[in-house]
Amino acid sequence: TGILSNEDTLLNDVSGSIESDNTALKADSSVIKNNGTIDGIITAVYGENSNIMNNGSIKSSDTAVRAVNGQYLENAGKIESSNNGVEIVSGVNLFSNHFKNSGNIYAENKSVKFYGENNVLELSGDSDIKGNIDGGTGENILILNGNINLNDSTADNFNKLVAIGNTVFNGTVNLSPSNNSSYYTETF
Repeated sequence: TGILSNEDTLLNDVSGSIESDNTALKADSSVIKNNGTIDGIITAVYGENSNIMNNGSIKSSDTAVRAVNGQYLENAGKIESSNNGVEIVSGVNLFSNHFKNSGNIYAENKSVKFYGENNVLELSGDSDIKGNIDGGTGENILILNGNINLNDSTADNFNKLVAIGNTVFNGTVNLSPSNNSSYYTETF
């Protein structure tokens, strides 16, 4: 592991670079703000019970970002991976399964993959995604707010689609029927 953060705040500034042949940055109960470059062969950023905010560049040959029971996860920068871009393992914390993206995610396999139930993915701003999105299990919500481009990728395993404001969307969303028959929670 390149850097281990435990109950700390870590800022990787614009000129900063963190690299490792394994995991570049491992965080537990920490706040991670990346404005520079993080490059890890196995996993670039692994966060557990942590806030992860990316405005820079995160790259990995396997998984670029893996958030387990995260507190807050947001990407406004660039995430690249030869496998999965962002993996989110939801937990018991509020918003542990909520990911907001207004940046770029390019992945050979899944750009975003949720593990667990009742997930929320918010694509806003000028989100540019390459690699399919997997909403996971349970009742999942996809929120679109801005100019969203999926580049021939699909968003699967979502039950609700919410479009906010002047949204322009280029891509395919395969909605699944909701298990909840309430008007406010069913697929429509």
